[in-house]
Amino acid sequence: PFFNFNNMKSVGQIRKRTALIFLIPVTIVLLSSALYPLISTLYLSLTDAELENFLNPNYVGFINYIENYEGMWYGVLADSLFWNSVRNTLVFSIFSVSLEVVLGISFALIMLIENKLKWFVRAAVLIPWAIPTIVSARMFEWMLQDQFGIFNYMLIGMGILEQGKAWTTDPQTSMIVIIIIDAWKTSPFVAILVYAGLKALPNEVLEAGKVDGTNGITQFYYIIFPLILPAIAVAIVFRGLDALRVFDLIYLINAGSKDIMSMTVYARREMFEYSHFGFGAAASTMLTLIIGVIAVIFIQRTRLHKLDEME
Repeated sequence: PFFNFNNMKSVGQIRKRTALIFLIPVTIVLLSSALYPLISTLYLSLTDAELENFLNPNYVGFINYIENYEGMWYGVLADSLFWNSVRNTLVFSIFSVSLEVVLGISFALIMLIENKLKWFVRAAVLIPWAIPTIVSARMFEWMLQDQFGIFNYMLIGMGILEQGKAWTTDPQTSMIVIIIIDAWKTSPFVAILVYAGLKALPNEVLEAGKVDGTNGITQFYYIIFPLILPAIAVAIVFRGLDALRVFDLIYLINAGSKDIMSMTVYARREMFEYSHFGFGAAASTMLTLIIGVIAVIFIQRTRLHKLDEME
């Protein structure tokens, strides 16, 4: 029987079977709440659903994905704007997560320092994470405003600029601004995970490094960094998946720009601005597929890396 623990050969098997039993209810709830939206979106992407026939759409197959009509290719996969949104999403994800990891590790090391201001420092690091995204976006938008923004005021005062620059609307700088805002807001999340990993390190290992006479940089690179790598990997997975589905920050900063449009903004535009629900559902399905593939590849490579270390 499934629940017969007397047949277990070891304590490890009992723990695994117990964990499986406790995971069953959660798995059922997650599958029931996640599968229905996924299946509904997939079905909608295979129809010609628009505003006038949303309740009774016609099945059209994969036309929303790709179609050749009179020698011309149509569909999500043939739309250059979709691939531009994919590129923007990947650029945003790679650079924002990379910057967040560097800042997060730095903040975690600062938080580890024992002094009278340690509680103040830890609270200050967490403040950006507590601020809502819309507040962060509007705050930076005003700071970077071309006429009244303090950033332009300082650059003009130092002689770097002759007149104010619209940083958030310029296609050459808007993506950089969005990456900086996202890194400022979410670096504390990485810092918390890395800080937890640092606090879990055994003091004996750190003391051994000091006895060997290693300096701070060498000690961090050869001793501390390999030990906190699992915490960093978890932070990268969570932040990477979150960055790939970015919507609010890009939409708040520059919703109408096609130059910095992400995949989620693209899907939202097709569905709710143009009322092409079938086409937008196809874009959403492609977004889910791309994120899923990237997540599986990264998690698998991380798991293989751990196995190589164990061997």
